[in-house]
Amino acid sequence: MKSFSQWGGACLMTLAMALGLSATARGDEGETGITDRSTRPCAACSAASCAEQQDPPLGLLPGPIGDSPTAGAFGPSSIPIYSAPIFGTRFVLGYTNYNISPQLIFGSAKLTDNTSPIPQDRFIFDYSGYSGADTLLGRNAANSFSPGIEKTFFGGLASIEVRMPMNLSPDPSQTVDGTPNLSAGQWGDIMVTSKLVVYQDKELAVSAGIRTVLPTAPDIQLQQSDGTVLVDVKNQSIRLDPFIGFLWVPNDKFFLQGFLQYDVDANGSPVLMPDGPGTSTLAETGRIHSMLFQYIDISAARWLYKNPHAIIHGIAAVAELHWNQGLQPGEYATAPYDPNFIFGNTATSVSSLDMTVGAHVLLSENNTLSLGYVTPIGNRAAQPFDGEFRLTLNHFFGPRTGE
Repeated sequence: MKSFSQWGGACLMTLAMALGLSATARGDEGETGITDRSTRPCAACSAASCAEQQDPPLGLLPGPIGDSPTAGAFGPSSIPIYSAPIFGTRFVLGYTNYNISPQLIFGSAKLTDNTSPIPQDRFIFDYSGYSGADTLLGRNAANSFSPGIEKTFFGGLASIEVRMPMNLSPDPSQTVDGTPNLSAGQWGDIMVTSKLVVYQDKELAVSAGIRTVLPTAPDIQLQQSDGTVLVDVKNQSIRLDPFIGFLWVPNDKFFLQGFLQYDVDANGSPVLMPDGPGTSTLAETGRIHSMLFQYIDISAARWLYKNPHAIIHGIAAVAELHWNQGLQPGEYATAPYDPNFIFGNTATSVSSLDMTVGAHVLLSENNTLSLGYVTPIGNRAAQPFDGEFRLTLNHFFGPRTGE
């Protein structure tokens, strides 16, 4: 098993190699048919006039900054702590409450995070730093990293994207009567996204597709310090996230994009509990699914600065709204011998609204950097975090949309 520092080193090395790829690897073919309003620089025009006329190709426009994490299967749970055997019987000393955010355990993210409605050829790196994240035993700091790659085909009309999240967050294996490990490194669930442009004209592009989230993150296990396993959740959920997105560029100053996404847990994950109070034999007591979610995300950006001859080609101010709505009650498993022994999500409804503000920065010809801060709005109890810093990097290669 590689340490988290090795994962981080490999991730940063991959990013450095991506950013070092030659710009000559780009081709001129593969148009999607969406017209780029820019005029190409020529020897006869001045740098100032080019800076006023030339816009970034649509294939270089960054996607929304986003607002991860997602909500999901595991919310308020009640886990017993047992005494040592007394004449062969173990008694409940009390219950520990857990309020677990599955994104920080399984490491998946919303589609909106650094995803353009336009298919793109790019290397991807995402970072999220959370304050007051809803983790084991209260709200704590957490970090999430997500490198990936997206590749177009069918002349730039479609793409496949793969991301491999990594977390520095609560360990999915915890000792309930000991000191919790709130800063452990682990892989997350691999995310594979397919995207297809279904409509396009000179100002508007609409795409549709599906993200498949595969259960590659570790299982969750809660135990006592004497080794008694209380809960063992096998990560087997395959999530299917269909979506539709749009990009609207009405002029050379402004662009608007958004997504409608559904998050569907196709098969759930089995929950194993002891077959008696404090026994060592585990039995499956239920199979719980992540809550069905609907995500509506809107991102508006306005160019503040553009100069294709400078190191920084452009800066755009960004404002986003993200509405995350649960569409069904949560699911949970209960020990058959103890109705107070509950693991899962006992919430009947979950809804949150997040606001993101930040900026997109075009660095040189092939790279974009996006910075943003996410603030939850409204009901404090329903928010999975207090605040989130977002940083995304993209290195583009191959043909660009609109050139």
